[in-house]
Amino acid sequence: MRPGCPRFSNRATSTSQLESTLSDVPDLSFNLSTISLSSQLNFEEWNAAFQNTYPSELATKAGQLLPSKSFTGLSKWKSFTEGIVPAEQQRGPIESKIPWYIDVIREKERCLLMMGEEISRLSRCKAECARKDDVISILREEMENLKKHLELLRRESVITKEKDAASEPVADDSKTKMPRLRSSVQDGLGESGTKEDLREEVACLKLKLSYSDKMLDSKIASLSESLMKDQEELWQLEKEYSEMQQKGLRQEDMEKELLSGTEIEVASEEEGENEAEAEEKASLIKLREFQQMNQELCKELEKAKTDYDMATGAITSLQRQLAFQESQLRRAESEKEMLQKELRERGNQLQAMSAKFSSLREERKLEEMMGIIERENYKLRQNIVEQESKLAKKNKLIDDLQSKINQLQAEVMVAQHHMQKQLCDQSEMQNQVEALKHAEQQAKVALECISARFERFRSKIIQATYSAAGAKSPQAEISDEEALEAMQRIISERLDFHQMLKQKGVKVPSLFSTEPANLSSPNSKTTKKSPVK
Repeated sequence: MRPGCPRFSNRATSTSQLESTLSDVPDLSFNLSTISLSSQLNFEEWNAAFQNTYPSELATKAGQLLPSKSFTGLSKWKSFTEGIVPAEQQRGPIESKIPWYIDVIREKERCLLMMGEEISRLSRCKAECARKDDVISILREEMENLKKHLELLRRESVITKEKDAASEPVADDSKTKMPRLRSSVQDGLGESGTKEDLREEVACLKLKLSYSDKMLDSKIASLSESLMKDQEELWQLEKEYSEMQQKGLRQEDMEKELLSGTEIEVASEEEGENEAEAEEKASLIKLREFQQMNQELCKELEKAKTDYDMATGAITSLQRQLAFQESQLRRAESEKEMLQKELRERGNQLQAMSAKFSSLREERKLEEMMGIIERENYKLRQNIVEQESKLAKKNKLIDDLQSKINQLQAEVMVAQHHMQKQLCDQSEMQNQVEALKHAEQQAKVALECISARFERFRSKIIQATYSAAGAKSPQAEISDEEALEAMQRIISERLDFHQMLKQKGVKVPSLFSTEPANLSSPNSKTTKKSPVK
């Protein structure tokens, strides 16, 4: 067989190529599947369908359309035997239909996909079984460790019995100190908690095993149902194949009869008329074409046989896989029973171990209580000695601190005396500052009076200078320098006028006798007011 056969591979065969070929021929004037339903065909239609009407499109897809041609060819041969009708009557609206065997192939592919999914689920079950085996191996290791621990405890129990006689008088004293030993009791409870956890894990494993058993039973039932369906489909295919073979034999007989009838007709027409020669030639051509059609149909039948063999090979391979999976399921069931037995035995062993551990824990608790009491007494004595040494050190520190406090109190008294002196000095300074402020205020008042008099005197001088005849009145403020210049001008003009009068012979009093008296009057006023400063 060829290497792509399902017997050599577990892959599902698809019909995508065949569907694509059927969908790629929508432009035909008539469809092959509809021709099989028609009762009459024309010679031109036979030529267009099977010789050279669509060489470019159907030449590349011949290997893909062979199964469909086989069944359509049979129906065409049957329709030709019934009679011939002109092409005008045959031309009309024709509906495209898909052959019946494509649906069967699709259903088979779906079944194969379902089988693949179930196989993947079974592989997951295998992985879970492997994980459970690992858990069981871990539990076995823990059991071995517990056995070793028990042997050590048995060896130590002989030593503990000898110490029981000495521990009885001390038991009464230990009752008063039970609150301090709750930590040791909690440690014992922690060990018992580990046993409870193990029991819970065992119960969970049992539930998982029961659930996996139910799932496996349901899968086995579904697989058996699918196998029954596949067998029924195979029987139907075998019946159809046998019917196809019978039809082929009938067609061969009909061909022989037609050949014999055509030979007799040809002999009678040769003797009768020359016009029938053309018709005879046409009939011979048709017969040759029918022979070619028969050859093609035989090839298609052979290919259908090969396809049937491939399908049977795929089904046998699936049956083998199912048998192998059933054997694996049986093994898993046997292993499950063994595991259940082991789990029961281990549960019994764990119960016996728990009873032994409870007795050993009580003995250990008493020993641990005595040891803890002795350790606490030793620690308390050490704490007392340390606290006494700390008290002596603290007393020394207290004496040193009291001496320092006395020194600081003396320093505080001295500082208070200095503070009082500073307060007195500060009060004296404040009195002096107030006196200085009063004197400063008086000086400010005197200055204001002097500045007012000075401004008055200045205004009078300015009025006197600019009130003379020929003097121009100022339009803006006058500075002191301008006022002095104006005074000097007036004095110089007076002197010049006085000299002119003397030269003319006019008697004029002397200027020097009157000026000192006039000048002394303002000076006397200033001297009188100078003590005010």
